[in-house]
Amino acid sequence: DVARHFVGQSRTYIRCRDEDPGNIDVGHAVRSFLGGDVVVAYGLMPQLQVAGRYGPGERAVVSGETVEASMRVLAPDWIAADRVGLYANGVLIREHAIGRAARDDSARGVAWQETWELELPKHDVCLVLMAIGPGIERYHWRTAKPYQATSSAWQSHVFGCTGPVWVDADGDGRWSSARDYAVDIMAQASGDDHAMILLANQYDRSIAMQLADLLRQPTSRVFRDDVWQALPEASPHVRDAFQAYAESWRRSQQARADVGLSP
Repeated sequence: DVARHFVGQSRTYIRCRDEDPGNIDVGHAVRSFLGGDVVVAYGLMPQLQVAGRYGPGERAVVSGETVEASMRVLAPDWIAADRVGLYANGVLIREHAIGRAARDDSARGVAWQETWELELPKHDVCLVLMAIGPGIERYHWRTAKPYQATSSAWQSHVFGCTGPVWVDADGDGRWSSARDYAVDIMAQASGDDHAMILLANQYDRSIAMQLADLLRQPTSRVFRDDVWQALPEASPHVRDAFQAYAESWRRSQQARADVGLSP
């Protein structure tokens, strides 16, 4: 169906040595892919470097209270980027509106570049840079409508997303996921829900969301009553994570029931 859905729209690009393009080291490419040294790009190619040396797929060993994130978005001059967002553990922590005025004519192909100073959390995070812009209207590469639209009101976009930079912010020499921290919180709390909530307050929303998943019960209440009773002691982002998880779980159960699946 090349006439409507052109070949070469969104692609996953894997970093590897390409001195001999006809003889790519497949093993190296696979390792890069599994490690996250990739970019998903449709028109925009974002790039992210942490602490001046660590890129996607790498574990960034950092210390101190802040760290620098250097970013740029590559694009041909006939594609615009209008917004970038930096995510930590899947949560938007900073965004910036950009436009064609941000282009540096001396750096061809660079739609935007900037360095931000970020406050480091006390726990490990993965950083991801996303960029978005208006869809392509020119007929040589017009943005095609998705096969399964979620709304009758559709607006096209170009898009780019880096792979994750694994930031070892707690300094223990390894990278821990949000799930790892949630499991550790439960172990430390030893069944005391109030202690668990107080511990969760020290971590971000994604870790609280994983904790909510560990605490979910196979009932319509989602969580035990004592968990709900402990939530008033939670920080706003922890309460929001638990409430969002509970609502998503209820919607998923309703959707399963609608198609005749058991809970």
